[in-house]
Order: sequence, then structure tokens, then C-alpha cells
Amino acid sequence: MAENKIIEDAKKIEDKDLDKVSGGYTPEELEPVMDDLDALLKGAGNVFNSLSEALQMINEAAETNTCTICKEKIIPLADKCKPEDFLNHFMVVHDNKL
Repeated sequence: MAENKIIEDAKKIEDKDLDKVSGGYTPEELEPVMDDLDALLKGAGNVFNSLSEALQMINEAAETNTCTICKEKIIPLADKCKPEDFLNHFMVVHDNKL
């Protein structure tokens, strides 16, 4: 079988022979790329966290019919409201003040 075959005539490649091979990056060349990638991933994480917090705030406001910012009722005499009711309240009451 092929996986049990021992290759006796295999050529050894020395490190000096690899200098002539093109492609790949040295660690020094990769460092700026990795720094950019790290910054990009941190930024994406911050966006995800901010979006998650906003969705939690919208959900809480809809479940309680109470604005999470000003603590006022969104829809008078209602126990719950829709997320779009909170978003509408936010646009009318808070958007120009932030």
C-alpha cells in the first residue's frame, strides 16, 4: 500500500536552497498585516457589542413599554409595545438631543 511505502531516494532540501524559492512572508513582513487584522477584529468586536447592547435596550423597552433612556411610558395605558414603537419614540424624543 502507498501509505506503507518508504521513500529511500528522497532528496533532502537544505535551508540555503529555500532562499531561491519565491512566495511566503517573513515574520517581519507579516507583523504590520497582523496588527491591522488585530485592529480590524477589535473594531468588529466593538461593533458587535454595541449592536447587541442596542438590541437588548430595544427589547427591554418593548417588553416593559418604558423608554430605557427617559423612563417614560412609550404607549400610554399599555403594558407592552412593539420594538418599532420604541424606535419611533427614540427618533421623536431623543434623536436630536444626543
